[in-house]
This record gives sequence, structure tokens and C-alpha cells, in this order.
Amino acid sequence: MLVIPVVAVARGVAQASTVTVTSADNGRKLTLVRGDIVVVALASTPGAGFGWKVAHIDRNVMRQVGKPTLVQPPRPMPGAPATQIFRFNAVRRGSTRLDLVYVRPWEAGLPPARAFWVLVRVR
Repeated sequence: MLVIPVVAVARGVAQASTVTVTSADNGRKLTLVRGDIVVVALASTPGAGFGWKVAHIDRNVMRQVGKPTLVQPPRPMPGAPATQIFRFNAVRRGSTRLDLVYVRPWEAGLPPARAFWVLVRVR
């Protein structure tokens, strides 16, 4: 897990931190403060029709910021893996499990090919 520490202070108030998590952080616990950003970066193979989607989050505690983005490798090739990026903002004290599933949208009812989750506590 990559943690970018708080480095700036404006009028005596600390700026928000950004925490980036990857598949290596699957199942981990995160402790944040309100205003912190969580970036989830997961490998994806969009050419095979797969993509990550949010399966569960308590929107009273964490909110997704914008739509997910796809980062292609420097020299993309058909079927090559990419990285799907999600951003979430810690909006209120509490806890939530953030679950993402790796699915093909047209295969409704089938179990996901992969799953990712982190348990988030916002102080």
C-alpha cells in the first residue's frame, strides 16, 4: 500500500492525504480521516470484456469521485492488460467495506472472476 503523507498545512488545518491501494492490499484495513482520498488501482483486461465495478460501499461514509478511468500501458496491444483506477472520498466518520468485483457486464448472474475489498474506518 502506498501512503502519501500529509505535507501541506493551510491556516493550521492539514490537507487531505491520498492512499493508493492495489490488489496486494486485498482484505486490508484502512484508517482515514474525513477528506482523505482512496485511489484503487487494479489490473484489468478490457479487451476480454472484463472490468471492475463497485459492488458495495456505504455512501454515508465514502463516496466515489467521478467515473473510473483506464490507464493503458505505454505501448498498448490488443488484449494487453491495463489498470482501472477508482477514486473515493472519505466524507463522514464511520466504517464501510469497499467491495469491487471483476465481471463481464453481459454475464449477469455469474459469480465474479475476481473480487477485491478493503475495510475502511473514517475517524
